[in-house]
Amino acid sequence: MGQTWFYGTEHLLSSVPSMIRTGILTMGVSIAIMIWSVWFVQKVFGPTVLLFLFMLLYLLVGSTGQLVYSILIWLVATRINRPLTPWRKVLPVNIRSRLGKLYPYPLIAGSLIYLTGLAIAVSGLNIRRVDPENLIVIDRSFLLAGAVLFMFTFVAGFAYDIQQAIVEE
Repeated sequence: MGQTWFYGTEHLLSSVPSMIRTGILTMGVSIAIMIWSVWFVQKVFGPTVLLFLFMLLYLLVGSTGQLVYSILIWLVATRINRPLTPWRKVLPVNIRSRLGKLYPYPLIAGSLIYLTGLAIAVSGLNIRRVDPENLIVIDRSFLLAGAVLFMFTFVAGFAYDIQQAIVEE
C-alpha cells in the first residue's frame, strides 16, 4: 500500500457535521447535476435548477475549486435554445468557421489535461520524482490549462452552433 500524499487535500468547509453524510449527500447532488445536465438543462427552468444544484453542492462541500466551473457552465447553459446574435457580432465569419471545425478537439484535450491535473492533485502522481512543492505548481498548471481549454471549447461550441444554424437556413 502506498503512502498518502501530504498535499493531496483541499480544505473544505461543509455545512453537514458528519463526513460520511457529507460524502453521501455530495455524491447524490453530483449525480443529480449530471442527470439534469444531460436530460433537463435545455428546459425552460433548466439553467436555474442547475444553478440551484451547484449552490447546493457548494453548501455541502464548500470547495472553491468547483465554483469557477459552476459559474461558467451555468452561463453557457443560459444560452441554450437562445439566439446567438451577440456571438455572431463578436466572431468574424472566417474565425467562426475555423473555430466551428475545431469544436470537439479542445473539449477532448481539456478533459484529458484536467483529469491528469485531478489525478496529480488527489494521488500525488509523481512519475519523474519531482519535488512535492514543484509538483503542486505542475498540478495547478494542468488544472489551469484544462480550464482555459474549456473556455475555448465554449467559444468554439458557439461558433459551431452558429455555423450549423447557417447551414440549416
